[in-house]
Amino acid sequence: GIGGEYPLSASVTAEAAEDPEQRGLMLATVISMQGWGMLLSCVLTLIFLACHMPLEAVWRTLLALGAVPSALVIYMRAKMEETEMFLESHKAESVGGVGPSFCQHISNVWKTLRHYWHPMIGTTMTWLLLDVTFYGTGSFKSRITGYLIETDAERNRDEVRHEAILAMYIVFMAIPGYLLSIYFIERVGRYSLQFWGFMAMATNFFLVAYFESVLKGDSRWILIVFFGLTFLFANLGPNTTTFAVPVEVYPTIIRATCHGLSAAAGKIGAVIGVAAFSPLENSVGISPVLVSCGVVALTGAGFTYFFTSDKVLDLSTLDKATREQA
Repeated sequence: GIGGEYPLSASVTAEAAEDPEQRGLMLATVISMQGWGMLLSCVLTLIFLACHMPLEAVWRTLLALGAVPSALVIYMRAKMEETEMFLESHKAESVGGVGPSFCQHISNVWKTLRHYWHPMIGTTMTWLLLDVTFYGTGSFKSRITGYLIETDAERNRDEVRHEAILAMYIVFMAIPGYLLSIYFIERVGRYSLQFWGFMAMATNFFLVAYFESVLKGDSRWILIVFFGLTFLFANLGPNTTTFAVPVEVYPTIIRATCHGLSAAAGKIGAVIGVAAFSPLENSVGISPVLVSCGVVALTGAGFTYFFTSDKVLDLSTLDKATREQA
């Protein structure tokens, strides 16, 4: 399904890049589509509310519309050909012109994977830690902004409208992060974007947690700015790089597999973040939860420091080195 297409889109994009120096730019552009989807969901919510659509129908319609973009491109996806790099890798596994059996391919993948445990720790753990905060706070951003900026809405409909507007403010701060990542990823490098992105996220989480109990009245809009900056720096940093790095550090024979494993680790982090948010918030309050998010982001910076390299090889060179190593 679409969950499997997510890592495949990165592998196909990387392998199809004719100029290796433009590969990061292309990958950052692909992941930036997330931002426009987030913005569209807020806009559609406000449109449906303005049309007096029942609240039960609003969320169901929004959920269903998520399938439309995929449906529009499903024919092109079905006609997409394998990349030359994948075909060459498959040919290298063949014996006497006959492709490898499934068991033989799995054996080859495992033999190759054993040499890449170090980057595997880096790509899985950084993605997991990012998504603990990115989805933990992202899924509840309307609720969090409701704590930071109180509303006098008396009806459910008015409350939903207020939360959609606040969520849109956050998205307006998040989208520039995607655009900046497209510009800086080849200029600054993956390691620097990811490390300093995590550090900036942690700083802003700590600032929101501190000022949440200090600022009163009209000055609390500053909290929305700090909270929005966590998404800006996530998109400028680890949300983009955790998507890009896995397709650049693994050879073709395990590229999509390892990107899929890394993405799966991210979704485990997302489940942890979403499942833990409400119980923690109910038991200790919003400020300690945000402090915890800051600690998680600092841990992500630590894994980046020890397990993420800024060395980006030409993919063909990486494949050749892997075959020689085998």
